Amino acid sequence: MVKIPEEDGMQLIRGEIFKVLTKYEVSDEIAVGILGQCASYVENCGIVGRVAKDLGLALTGFRTDKSMELYYDLEKDGRDLGFISKGWNDPGFRMGEVLTIPQQLVDAFCSRAPEILDFCATNGVVFNARHKDDAMEVTLEVCIYKEGFNTVVFAKTLQAIVDCVSKITEGLPGSSPN
Repeated sequence: MVKIPEEDGMQLIRGEIFKVLTKYEVSDEIAVGILGQCASYVENCGIVGRVAKDLGLALTGFRTDKSMELYYDLEKDGRDLGFISKGWNDPGFRMGEVLTIPQQLVDAFCSRAPEILDFCATNGVVFNARHKDDAMEVTLEVCIYKEGFNTVVFAKTLQAIVDCVSKITEGLPGSSPN
């Protein structure tokens, strides 16, 4: 990365952006939309990065694509704690975890599903389970509107997800579903 003085850098980068917009002859409306998405992307990645740093979390596995503005895996002390993501048009962030229950443990899991569902719902976590070829995939998710996204909300939401994961795995002897 090349480090340039801030004021000169702003002028240089702004000029390059204008060149690209001019080259592709986009309408004013499309140009404003593109720039708005770029600003949102920079702002949202910054918000997530600052909150994760405050909580001592590592952000790994970053992805962005045509439907996903940002996606990060969340880790602390080498332990997987789930993910945070945001679609380009989403009003906020989605935090969650995806677990794979091996086929030999599906019956034990299903026998406790109502209890797990109740626990997760009580903690504001959406619980979804579906059969896959040789396992069951369990998805836990919570949505947080951007306006309410801060370190305290992030920490409490992440704890609710971790608690739900614990509730699921505690009844699966010898399992390590992640």
